[in-house]
Amino acid sequence: MTVRRILANPTYTGKTYYGMSKRITKTKVIRQPKESWTLLPDITPPIITDEIFTLTHEAIARAKLSRPAKPNAAYLLTSFVKCSKCASPIIGTTLNGKYRYYKCRGATPTATRGKICDAGYIKADELESSVWVKLADMLSSPLTLLRTLVDDKQGQSQRIIQSLDKDIDKLRKNLNTYPRKERSLYELLGSEAVTKDYVLEAVNTLKQQRLNDERQLKLLLVSRKQAAQATHLSLNLTQASGMKFRDLVFDYDWGSMMYPYGNDTEHDIAEQFARKRNLFESIKLKVVADPHGYEFSFSLDGTIVSSTSSDELSSFEHDVEDFEKRHPGILIKDLLDRDNLLEEDTPFARKLNQLKQNLVTIERTSG
Repeated sequence: MTVRRILANPTYTGKTYYGMSKRITKTKVIRQPKESWTLLPDITPPIITDEIFTLTHEAIARAKLSRPAKPNAAYLLTSFVKCSKCASPIIGTTLNGKYRYYKCRGATPTATRGKICDAGYIKADELESSVWVKLADMLSSPLTLLRTLVDDKQGQSQRIIQSLDKDIDKLRKNLNTYPRKERSLYELLGSEAVTKDYVLEAVNTLKQQRLNDERQLKLLLVSRKQAAQATHLSLNLTQASGMKFRDLVFDYDWGSMMYPYGNDTEHDIAEQFARKRNLFESIKLKVVADPHGYEFSFSLDGTIVSSTSSDELSSFEHDVEDFEKRHPGILIKDLLDRDNLLEEDTPFARKLNQLKQNLVTIERTSG
């Protein structure tokens, strides 16, 4: 606001006016219409030209037009969701001061372009709740685990490890910058240009960012260790699914986080909101939506998993349970061994054998 007042002050152009305001009482002053102002020439030396002053106000107006749908409430999927019609970002907006919606940015004209999309409003509560529930189902399903293990061609594990190493190195470098950033903020306490509250708030924000990075680094290091030991897996499919996602499901407490309102305090709601978004960032969530529906994808250990096939979850889990009841000693390495076809006494075995044969055919053809 201080900067805005400076930019809007015509005094810097050398113009000084008398009668811009009028005192009504000892504590109340009202602004007068511009027609009643009196220009006092040669009182203030000009610092900028009238042209620069005019260009500044035009730039402010353009910036305001380019962000017409600024939300006044928290939106869980901001930066994770795009429009299925025009691929523009979808942002949060509030109607009548209380109804939360998502709206395609392309549906609103700006100073540099017209309206490019006719997508309507999406109810925020319904979209956020549906994505969260389906994501919880997928992360708790053996199908998701199988997607991260099947088609493990030679070299894929190494590529995953290299990708993890790159992310780990980036986080470590970023963590090394926090002490310098914090020192710089504390040095501002001696400046008259900023307040103590501003510095302390900035320091607290920086500390939270550092904690998030440390937590993400810890998760990546665990994933790196698991990826390096992937060849030693000896659990069956449902056991491995529980091991792989147990910490994730426990950490985020899916059930209680679906509806974080009721008796929760504002602090609890804000904390759960932040943890959800941290999860979305860690799995690289991407949502494509419009008023008629949505699809999403995410990444686990370098493998992309999509919601488009999640309708198969129920039948797939039933098939897996039936298969493991008939073959309690089966191991993951047996499931992934392309040269070892399974006894086709269950739908799951038949599907997996077909997949193995298809993969072998593809390798021989490409070879």
